[in-house]
Amino acid sequence: MEIFLREAREAWRAFALLLRGREDEAVAPFGADGAAIARSFLAVAAVLVFNGLVIPLLDPLNVSGFAVGPVSYVTENLVLWLVAVAVGWALAKLMGAGGRFAHFLVAWNWVGAVISLLFDPAGTLLLRLHEGLGSLFILLGLVLVFILMVRLVRATLGVGTWRAVGFNVAQLLATVVVTLWLFEPLA
Repeated sequence: MEIFLREAREAWRAFALLLRGREDEAVAPFGADGAAIARSFLAVAAVLVFNGLVIPLLDPLNVSGFAVGPVSYVTENLVLWLVAVAVGWALAKLMGAGGRFAHFLVAWNWVGAVISLLFDPAGTLLLRLHEGLGSLFILLGLVLVFILMVRLVRATLGVGTWRAVGFNVAQLLATVVVTLWLFEPLA
């Protein structure tokens, strides 16, 4: 538990360092062994469950369209996370950075957990309170997250900026396609 809490603190620090453009320093503390990967998966699961419980409370009438219920929130986001991991793994192998994928995955999981914890409930609440302000917050948040993830990919996979941009665009497109294919017909 002590190691998990230390890594959680490092994730918040990494988020702050990525904001400042210090990506190499941000991702350095994250390991790439099996235990580090398992702890990063646990962090993702904990945030999914937390957000799955909190978001419906923030938006009980589902004005935002995100508060569909804890089980469906967790299920949808877990599927999208798995798709992003699979696409990321395939792209890392394609770029010749497959040996660095575990380091990327651990850092990506931890930083993604922090981002989800910060942005998902706040975006849901703002959409409920004021649709225009909430939409602006989500749009600006997506741009910020994209920039942070490009920095993270560059640092962990050791690729250039354009490859990191392509990596993130491919992950984004894959999750959008899966969302439209699997989840939108249910709405």
